[in-house]
This record gives sequence, structure tokens and C-alpha cells, in this order.
Amino acid sequence: MGSCYENGLGVETSLTEAAAWYQTAVTAGYGPATQALQRVQGKQKPAAKPATYDTTGTTGAFNQTANKPHWLYGDK
Repeated sequence: MGSCYENGLGVETSLTEAAAWYQTAVTAGYGPATQALQRVQGKQKPAAKPATYDTTGTTGAFNQTANKPHWLYGDK
């Protein structure tokens, strides 16, 4: 089933589904599935990194000392 999902054979291509089926096969002790799982995981896009925000108040549009928007307080 993993190969079917990986290559779109009779089903819509889904690397997530392929990885799940390969993982099931690995857990069941089917040796060749280990390489297949690694291959599929290498094809998957890495998860998006969460956005990071400067909360120190030392950059951007925030007052460095009060951590408040400078346009409200006349700071430049």
C-alpha cells in the first residue's frame, strides 16, 4: 500500500499516507520497508517553522524602553 500511495497507483499520491503504510510494515518486521520509509520521508517537505517575534522591544516599531509602539509616544 505504501508504494501505491507513494507513486499514485490506483490512489491519489500522498506521501503522508505512504509513510504511514511503510511505518506499519516496518513495525510488522518487513525489512525493505525501512528504506522505503526513509525515501518517502526525504521527499516530504519539512514542516514550516513557526513565526518568531521580537518580544524584547529592542527592534522594529516598538519603543526600546517601554515596549510600546513609537508612533503613539512620538519616539523616532
